Amino acid sequence: MRSRKDSKVQLPSEIKRNELDSKIIELHTNAKGTYGQPRISLDLVEAGIHVDKKTLPSK
Repeated sequence: MRSRKDSKVQLPSEIKRNELDSKIIELHTNAKGTYGQPRISLDLVEAGIHVDKKTLPSK
């Protein structure tokens, strides 16, 4: 039996997380690395993407 780790199929939650990660990287890169968690969170909300505060690291 194959484990979940070996599966090439992504779960919907994994797809959503990957898309969120890409958006966060895009925002951070566009800000030349100066935006931190508070500003990234605000930009995500302004873009209509609501995430739990625990999802974004505070560092």
